[in-house]
Amino acid sequence: MSELDVYSRLVAHLEDRSIRIVCASPPAGTDPRFPRCYLPRPDATQRANRDEVDVTAVIERTCVLIECKAAVSHSLSKLNTAGESDLAKLRRLGSTWTATELIGVFRRAHGVEIDIDTIVPALAVETVDMPCPDMIVIHVDGASVGLVPGLLADRAIVDAFS
Repeated sequence: MSELDVYSRLVAHLEDRSIRIVCASPPAGTDPRFPRCYLPRPDATQRANRDEVDVTAVIERTCVLIECKAAVSHSLSKLNTAGESDLAKLRRLGSTWTATELIGVFRRAHGVEIDIDTIVPALAVETVDMPCPDMIVIHVDGASVGLVPGLLADRAIVDAFS
């Protein structure tokens, strides 16, 4: 399964569960159903001036920032234009933004109102080819979508992917 396949299955799962997708930026393209997921970088000295996230969804009062890859190892080995892995980017985003700041970003950038208390980074992958990092990993295959066991997640996230 390619990154685009993982993205497509994930979005279909979220829509089937009536989970709000705030924005989405599929690999190598656009999805006309959603605005693109751009987040400005607070540090203007960084090489890229914004981050792009594959899918941003709101599950109850949690904003989930999701990167899609074919395999867990790809989240570590493939580097973005700023020279960092998706795993490093997700960790940075999770520690950079507060819920209040992210609410403001989506209001200004997309005219979208979200009501969140927390931000959770997550990986969506088909192949779990190495131990999972200490973040939520969503396993996407041809038949199902679910959380990879191991990391505790709040009840709303567990329910969204069970």
